[in-house]
Amino acid sequence: MFLRLDKYCPDAKLLATLSENGKDIIYHTSKKILSDIEKVGNAFLNLGFKDKHVAIIAENSYEYLIVDMAVVGG
Repeated sequence: MFLRLDKYCPDAKLLATLSENGKDIIYHTSKKILSDIEKVGNAFLNLGFKDKHVAIIAENSYEYLIVDMAVVGG
């Protein structure tokens, strides 16, 4: 899904989150989301998590989405 969005509209704002101070809105483009997924996925592979079961325990957040997509994407 993100690969197609990155191809056709890489700079589209797909997701918005609040900053740590809770006052500013941070927009995430498809290009940034895909880049973050790739970085986390590569980190998991470098740590030896290929073909392993991974449990993610976290609250719903941008970081959860990125980790989930990286794990599911293999």
